[in-house]
Amino acid sequence: MQTKVSRSATLLASIATAVIGATTLAHAQAPETKAIRFVAVPSAGSSLVWIARDKGFDKEQGIEIQIQRDLAAGLITDNIIGGSAEMVYGGVATMLMPYARGAPLRMIAVTDRDSMWDLIVHGDSAAKSIADLKGKSVSVIAPNSMCVLALRRAFDIHGLAKDHLKFTQISPPDQVAAFGAKRVDASCMFDPYRLQMISQFGGRVIWSILDPKYNIGQSLGGSLIVHKDFAAKNPGTIAAIQRAIGTAAAAATASPDLVYATVATALKQDVAQVRRITLPKYLSPPTAPEQIQEIADAMHKYGMVPAPIDVAGFTMLPPK
Repeated sequence: MQTKVSRSATLLASIATAVIGATTLAHAQAPETKAIRFVAVPSAGSSLVWIARDKGFDKEQGIEIQIQRDLAAGLITDNIIGGSAEMVYGGVATMLMPYARGAPLRMIAVTDRDSMWDLIVHGDSAAKSIADLKGKSVSVIAPNSMCVLALRRAFDIHGLAKDHLKFTQISPPDQVAAFGAKRVDASCMFDPYRLQMISQFGGRVIWSILDPKYNIGQSLGGSLIVHKDFAAKNPGTIAAIQRAIGTAAAAATASPDLVYATVATALKQDVAQVRRITLPKYLSPPTAPEQIQEIADAMHKYGMVPAPIDVAGFTMLPPK
């Protein structure tokens, strides 16, 4: 009887110690800012933020994510610099460019890798490779996207001129319309817009970013970006966001159906259509510092930035 009492007392003491420790940790990492205004283009990568909100992973961490869709994509950082949002979603390469030019940005998470971008031409195009598109127009979401970076590597590998293609910046939804109307010769795009070009307008893939010859930094997809001042003043909030996104990434990896349903809702599309998109691999914890540096180095090598980028001041990623 004394043994049982002793064991019970020990168990209660252990539980009490754990509770005290958890309370102390929670207090130490309490978020300074509760409401996080988030702006993004809905996609398989950015869906982690929708999942974190819809599943309550944000509230578990003491924050509330408030989402606004912005299909402009290329102007996404204006929301951070202009103060209309605390956090945005953007491609790693795309976000490194303004940072390299002095923009006050911090990357707090990387959501996904092996994100598929394809170079798509019209079904009746004679082009069978990048070489066949000399001087042709290619729509891109930004002149510094991961797809553009990988294409520049392709130019280098195949001995093509730096201006082999004419890149035209168009927002993702508008790219679909431009492609369908044949206002551009090709498009470098990710799902679900990539799928629309193929299924609705007979687009044909002639090149993929996931080809090992062109893949840079595991083809990291998107990242979560905040203002550097916000990051400095809100370390507890940043940690809370990172934990919520890490939990969402684990949930997305465990259930592709969850991702499909989330993207369908965010895009206001039928889930049966969305199920045809190719999902990336999700990072949990959402961190990839070596790959980010590899991308930064490639941006310098291929002339996208005038000087090397030191990503140490850019990344505030959670520990592996």
